[in-house]
Order: sequence, then C-alpha cells, then structure tokens
Amino acid sequence: MTPMDAFVARTNIVRMRLQLATSMDAETQTTLQKLLELQLETLRAGETEEDLTPD
Repeated sequence: MTPMDAFVARTNIVRMRLQLATSMDAETQTTLQKLLELQLETLRAGETEEDLTPD
C-alpha cells in the first residue's frame, strides 16, 4: 500500500465514522458499519504489507 493509498483509506474511515454518527436510518448505519470494517481491514492489511516489504 502506497502512502497515498493509506491516506485515502484513513480519509474514508473518518468520513464513514462521521456518516455513522449522523445517520438516523438503521439500515444505512448497518451498511456504513460494514463498509467501515472492510476499509479498516484493507488499511491494516496494507500496513502489514508495508512492514514486510524490505526497503
């Protein structure tokens, strides 16, 4: 994961958290929560990949 990819992932996470906090619809909240979890997994996997990649 490039630094730009990580930045985009972190930005998406913040945006989704804000949407979750302001959403009144339970269905929308469930969908956003799932998307947030997937984005967090992607970011963690990318950071782990970076840790394993030699410089």
